[in-house]
Amino acid sequence: MDEAGVVDAVVVGAGWAGLGVSYALAQADMRHCVLERGRVGETWRTQRWDSFHFNLPNMYSVMPGDSYDGADPEGFMTHTGFVTLLEDYARRRRLPVRTGASVTKLEASNGLFRVVTPEQTWLAKNVVVASGSLNRPRRPPSASALRGGPVQLDASDYRNAGDLPAGAVLVVGSAQSGCQIAEDLILAGRETYL
Repeated sequence: MDEAGVVDAVVVGAGWAGLGVSYALAQADMRHCVLERGRVGETWRTQRWDSFHFNLPNMYSVMPGDSYDGADPEGFMTHTGFVTLLEDYARRRRLPVRTGASVTKLEASNGLFRVVTPEQTWLAKNVVVASGSLNRPRRPPSASALRGGPVQLDASDYRNAGDLPAGAVLVVGSAQSGCQIAEDLILAGRETYL
């Protein structure tokens, strides 16, 4: 394992927040790196359903320092469009992103932070954890009482109606995920309860 010199900051996560923080650090001439366990925008690649769309118009889906210049300002971006936006932003801004760098340990050490990945250890004056608050499914406690019963799938694992067994579908939750998944199921001809 290689140990890097001391950096001003380590940012954990290369999604919207992590890349935005990296941009601000770069603007302040702070030596830093962004560590991402997968690829840029990993959760947007792997934890979204096929028909996912933002519920925020495109004109507001911009990164710090950028302005919207697309052809459909009032449209709603797909998750793949957003991944492209993130990748392009990191490349254009030359942000110091290290992909495939899972943080396995974070600890305070002599007034600094020690950030460990399988390949390298970083010493940093500051750490920003921008790994997202919704990247782990949360099931209601009553879900465990349904063992052996209906198939249970978290929104992060749902891709499309064709992946589900035949029959009616109950969608629990009526926020963006629940409503978009229910709509996807209805459009696929599935009997759906929200």
